[in-house]
Amino acid sequence: MIKILHLLPNAGVGGLELMVRDFSAKLDLSRFNPIICSLRQDCGAGEFFAEANLRFIEYPCDKTVSLKGWIGLSRILRNEKIDIIHTHGKRPAVFGRMAGLFAKTKVLYVHIHDINPPSTFLQKWLDRRLYKYTKRYLGCSKAVIDVWRERIKLPEEKFQVFYNFIQIDKYKSKLTKAQAKQKLGIESSSPVIGFVRRMTQSKEPMFFLDAFQYFLNKYPHAKAVVVGDGELFSSVSERVESTLLKNHVILTGSVTKGIEDLYAAMDLMAMTSIGEEGLPRVILEAQAADVIPVARWMAGVYEAIGNGGVLVKADAPDSVFAEAMAEALTKHEYYSHLMRENLKRFDCVESIKNLEKMYEFDCNSV
Repeated sequence: MIKILHLLPNAGVGGLELMVRDFSAKLDLSRFNPIICSLRQDCGAGEFFAEANLRFIEYPCDKTVSLKGWIGLSRILRNEKIDIIHTHGKRPAVFGRMAGLFAKTKVLYVHIHDINPPSTFLQKWLDRRLYKYTKRYLGCSKAVIDVWRERIKLPEEKFQVFYNFIQIDKYKSKLTKAQAKQKLGIESSSPVIGFVRRMTQSKEPMFFLDAFQYFLNKYPHAKAVVVGDGELFSSVSERVESTLLKNHVILTGSVTKGIEDLYAAMDLMAMTSIGEEGLPRVILEAQAADVIPVARWMAGVYEAIGNGGVLVKADAPDSVFAEAMAEALTKHEYYSHLMRENLKRFDCVESIKNLEKMYEFDCNSV
């Protein structure tokens, strides 16, 4: 039995946590024993992981460099007899590997999920020193690997792409599009634009609302379904409630169950994020639900969307983004086939097999 500890920075409920939960729960549990650990206290993710019968623990520490913190986590690694520490994000990457060295953990992994590498001198210095002790650097896209290697100046031989994946059937609703719209109180003839994101500055929810207002000029009966919460949720809500958008925008808040029925109501899914997207899972979810993604052009986004969606220049104004949504609305049949072809690259079964092979090979070669 190989024991793996996944170390997460915050463990809220977002794309990273969904991916870690999915591939941990899908492992052959007769051969692998995954444990999820968060560096944040009271993060609220315990129930989320418990639903998949995964053990979840919290080890709160808000510092990357903390001798006391490293030693404390190393005790957990020794007591649990952890074989692999699989870190996710730049803070866990340093924190987890240092603890792993103290605990003499067999295998150290760094999993990179966004285009946001370590920026301080100390973080870069530690990363370079830890390189020789690290078995693999897994990047969710080629884009994130290129950025991390360039910024930190690390050799390429330990880096490899491990694409995010999804369970495609999970996002196929039993409802027809008309039924899904009716469930939300929307006329079947009304175009529905989805926005499925955390409400943070980098996700640009206000830009989406601006673009949707332009979209309404051409489709005055259109509706927007905004799914997610976060630091900007109250600002988004206030804007919707204080303008004519009130009659066109449905705010669902965070949704962990029944997301497939919300996707079923959508005709398009808008992704307006800037800056940090490594390989956005939401694009794959939309494609799995036969919803055309319209997204700003960034490297990781380009790898995810393939030919199965519409890319808009990252610096294009909201009016141009709205025009792209309007054009995509008329081409569902064209994009439907391309989305199905694109998803073959993100097959859950093959990804799990490859991960299991990596775990076994690396543990046996130590």
